[in-house]
This record gives sequence, structure tokens and C-alpha cells, in this order.
Amino acid sequence: MNNKIDETQILEADTVNDFLGEYNVKETIRSYKGALKRYFTFINVDPDKYVIDIRLLEKNKKIKVIDQYEKDITNYKNYLLNESYAPRSIHNEISSIKLFLEHHRIDLDKTFWNKLKKRGMGKGTGTITDFKIPSSQDLKKILTHATTRARAMFLLQTSSGMRLGEICALKLSDIDLGYKYPHIIIRYETAKTRVKGRTRCSPEAKTAIKEWLKIRDQSYKTAQNRTSGEYRNPDGKDRLFPISVKMARYTWNGLLEKSGFTERDNSGKEKKNKRHLMATHANRKYFRSEFSKYDNELAKYLMNQRTPLDRVYRDWSDEYLDKEYAKGVGYLLVFEKGEDPEQIEKFEKYKQDQGKKELEMGNKILDLEKEVITVRKQYVQIEGNYRQLNGKMIGVEQKVKTFESYQMQDILMDTDVDAFMHEFYNNPEFKEKIRKILKGIKKKAEEGHKQQMCLKIA
Repeated sequence: MNNKIDETQILEADTVNDFLGEYNVKETIRSYKGALKRYFTFINVDPDKYVIDIRLLEKNKKIKVIDQYEKDITNYKNYLLNESYAPRSIHNEISSIKLFLEHHRIDLDKTFWNKLKKRGMGKGTGTITDFKIPSSQDLKKILTHATTRARAMFLLQTSSGMRLGEICALKLSDIDLGYKYPHIIIRYETAKTRVKGRTRCSPEAKTAIKEWLKIRDQSYKTAQNRTSGEYRNPDGKDRLFPISVKMARYTWNGLLEKSGFTERDNSGKEKKNKRHLMATHANRKYFRSEFSKYDNELAKYLMNQRTPLDRVYRDWSDEYLDKEYAKGVGYLLVFEKGEDPEQIEKFEKYKQDQGKKELEMGNKILDLEKEVITVRKQYVQIEGNYRQLNGKMIGVEQKVKTFESYQMQDILMDTDVDAFMHEFYNNPEFKEKIRKILKGIKKKAEEGHKQQMCLKIA
């Protein structure tokens, strides 16, 4: 009976280290290292003895070796299925083994890999754990127990949508706190998608980060003095959070326990999978679900979840990202009371409508002022014409009065008084003639008086 292989022997194997040396991202290395450790522990074989250059083998022996590889992988996959691993976990395990073999020029038939996927593995997108997305009140309760570093780290995650590994790899030079919504660069070598990304974080996360920076250097120095050997963190000097992803998860899980969120996922045949339902990945889900209430496409962009076509054709300026992030950040705030983005949008629309109405009213007022000026000019012109006409009327009346006065004088001068009085009382025709003349003079005088009164009123 073969002795059980030691895990240290697996991880120190030259073939394993040669394969892992092709990668730079710590999370990727950790994932592949774990998958290979579990696989070689299951088949109980030394990796250095397992890897054979099949190109040098004779045909029959080559077929025999390939069949053994396929048998080992199939048995391991069936073991994972029996242990109730999630389809995605199985996919990741098998993919790690495939990459390891291909790195050492062991290329199994494509038909084998396709059949393997069809046997209960699916497309590798399913998960067993149904993560619970925290609410802003849940996060507030959890982060009340957080240290300065933890508060800054997880407020950054919930308001930027970054992966925990990306946050732990973030350098001081990758974040610019000079903006209201700090500009953050996700370097391609630390991004899971191997694509450089850009995102933002909230003002409350910015405040928390500033508080952390006040004690960061001393905290890092103290941590280095407490540890030694492989646990020391020499590259942490340039990082915003000089902490490993494993320690960051451990910190978050401790906060969950302190705040009463102890519910775990007990799925799995032997209940090996006991992750918290509100694990750190749920913070990323929080960002996606909340920011998508404003703009789903922008949420995916900030989370660096872009398709190859998006990377070529969809890219936005910093000004645009600042403007749009400001409209949706209210959904992400935990401690600060943010304004409702929907109300902000309605208010902005109301201001625009009011601006249009004020502009229209201003134009109407200008038109009315122009009409008033025109009416005033017409009034002045009419008033001048009236005065000219009135002057002419007065002249005519004076001439009439003068004429009638002369007419009466002529009558009186040409007539002897005694004879006139005799005719007036004894001759009815003469009397009527004199009466008509006097009546006409009276009428002219009354009309002249009325016109003078109208002029005074005007």
C-alpha cells in the first residue's frame, strides 16, 4: 500500500512551481495551487513523477499513459460531484488540471474534455451558495464593529464594486483622493479579467481611507515586526492595504460574527462548504444591485465586467464617469444620508422646465415692453395731432364770433334805434329774423364752451 503523499511534497514539486511561475496575480496562484494540491492528494501521486513527456513515448505506451490521465481526471470529477461541489467549483478544479497538463505539453483529446463537461459539470456557471446581499442598514451594523482599516476597505468595496483581491493589490499610486469621488485605477496585472479598469468610490469611503492613511505606516511597521519568514509582507509598503486576501476575508467574517450575521451555507454532502451567506463577495453584489437602480451598464463598467467589444467601443471620459457616478452614488451610501437620485433627477428636470418657462416669460415681457413703447409713440403722435386740430378749431370759432359780431354791429349801426325798436315790436317778420340771429349766436357760444371743457378734461 502506497504511503499518502504529503501536501508539502506537492507544493514543493518542480513541475508545480514551474507552472505557477507563469502567473503573477496572488489570487490566481492561490487558486491553482489549491486545485493541484487537492488533485494530487486525491490520486496520491508525486507531481514530478506524474508528468511525463508523452511526445517521447511509443504509440502504444503513449495511448496507455493518456488513458491513465483521462481516468484520473474522470475519477476526480466524479468525486467532486459526489461531494456536492458547485458546478463552478468543479469547472475551476478541472480547468486548473487541464492548464497544468498543457503547460507540460500533455495535450489530451478535445473530445475527452467536451464529454467531461457534459457529465454533470454543465458550463461551470452554477453555484451552490446563494449569497445574501446586505442592505445599507446591514452594512452599517456590520461596520460599526470595524477597525479603521476594515471600515475603509469595505466601504471602498461596497461603493466601487471592486473584487477583494483587486482592493488588496491596490497601490497608493492607484487611487487619487484629490477628487470628490476618488479616481481608482485597477491595473491589468491585478484584474481578474486581465483588463485595466477604472472606477470611483463614495465620499464616505474617501473619508474612511483618509483616516486609515493617518495610521497606515505605523500599522504596517508594527505588523512587520510581529511576523517573520514567509508571513512577512515585503511588497505591502506600496499598497494601500498591506494585507492578504485571506486575512481580509478573515476580518470580514469576524465582523459578521460580532454583528450577529452568523448564517452559513451548510450545503454539501459532508457540509464542507460552510461559507457565510453574507461573504465578502456579497459586497460586490451590493454595489451591482444598488447602482444598477440608476444605470446597469455603468455598474458593469465600474466593476470591470466588460466584454471584448465593450473594451474596444465603450469607454468613457473621466468627466463623464464623475458626472454619472454622482447621480447614482446616493444608492450606495451606508453612514451618510444621501439624496435620493430619483428626486435629484426630478429636481434637475424641474429646474430645466422652470428655466424654459422663465425664458419664455422674459421674451413675452420684452415683447410687451416693445408694444408699450410703440403705443406711447402713437399716443404722443395722436396727442400732437389733436393739439394742432384743436388750435385750428379755436381759430375757426374766433373767426365765426368775429364775423357774427361784425354782422350784428352792421345791423345795429345801419338802423336807427327808435326805428329798430318800432320795427321789432310792430313787425313780426323782423322780430323773428332778429330772434334767429340771436339764437344762432347763442348756439355757437354753447358749442365753443363744450369744446373748452373737453380740452380741460383731456
